Amino acid sequence: MTVPVMERVLLPTDGSDCAETAAGLASRIASDYDATLHVLHISETVPGKVDGPPILDADLEATDCEAIQRIHQQARGYGAEDIEAAISSGYPFREIVRYVELRDIDIVVMGSHDRTGLGRVLNRSTTKNVIRRSPAPVLTVPQSTEESAMLPIPEQ
Repeated sequence: MTVPVMERVLLPTDGSDCAETAAGLASRIASDYDATLHVLHISETVPGKVDGPPILDADLEATDCEAIQRIHQQARGYGAEDIEAAISSGYPFREIVRYVELRDIDIVVMGSHDRTGLGRVLNRSTTKNVIRRSPAPVLTVPQSTEESAMLPIPEQ
C-alpha cells in the first residue's frame, strides 16, 4: 500500500477551543510527515471584503492574533517545524477552500463544532461546506478528543 504524500496540512482556526483541539492532531500529522503546517485564521465576515483575496504570510509579530500564536506554540510542542500563518476575512468555508486551492493543500484538519445555539449551527455548516467543496480531504476533529489530542507523541 502506498503511503499518501502530505506536504501541506491546513488548520483553519477561528480561535475556538475546538479549533485548538484540532491543532494537536494537525500538528502531529505535520510532524509525522515532515509537512508544512498552514494555520489559517479567519475573522468574521467584513462587508465589502468577502470576495477580496486572503491576506497571506501575515507577520505573527505584527498581529495581535492570540489564536495563531497559541496554535503556533502548541504545534512547536508537537514537533511541527515548518509553520506558515495566514489571516483572512470573509465567509469561512469560502476562505478555507480558496486557501486549499491557492496553496495546493494535501489535507485539511478542522474542528467539527464548538459552540452552542446559532454559533454551533454556523460552525457545523462551515465544516459541511468545506467537506463538500474542498479538493483536498478533510479530517474533522470533535471537541471531545481534546484530552487525547494533548497526549504526548509516542516514540517510534
